[in-house]
Amino acid sequence: MEWTLLIYVMGITLFALIPEVLDITLAYRSQDKTREILLKKLIDKASHDKLTLAELREFINESGKSPPGIPSLTRGVIALTVILILGIATLHILVAGTKGNDSQIIGNILSMLAGLLAAITGFYFGGRAAETLLTGESSTPPKPTRKPTPKPKVEESKVPEQNL
Repeated sequence: MEWTLLIYVMGITLFALIPEVLDITLAYRSQDKTREILLKKLIDKASHDKLTLAELREFINESGKSPPGIPSLTRGVIALTVILILGIATLHILVAGTKGNDSQIIGNILSMLAGLLAAITGFYFGGRAAETLLTGESSTPPKPTRKPTPKPKVEESKVPEQNL
């Protein structure tokens, strides 16, 4: 039983860490290559006295920034990790079964994990909506504008008055 728990913890940890470490490694590697290329161009310009002070300032400002990485990767990994934890817990309960009166405790744990999943899902989609509002991007196409059609004029019919 203790080996099973260790395997679960290791699997979940690797599932969460591998994408993050890969993203960080690849982002910094790409940034280093870009900086090398820019530095070579900068040195070439400086050797021909064509380097402006504005270009030098821009290079210095950009060289101090960290690479952006994959947008929303961490948020996605957290959400998928919670789904994985819930799935593993459910699968383990179905395969291993319960002993004695553990069913109440197991029910409480699964309810807590499902509530956590719902909270993370709400946070994920709420954050995406806020990003969309801030950037002005929309995933839905704009509605077509249509000129209102003029209503046909209906002539008033004159009804003769009747005397009663």
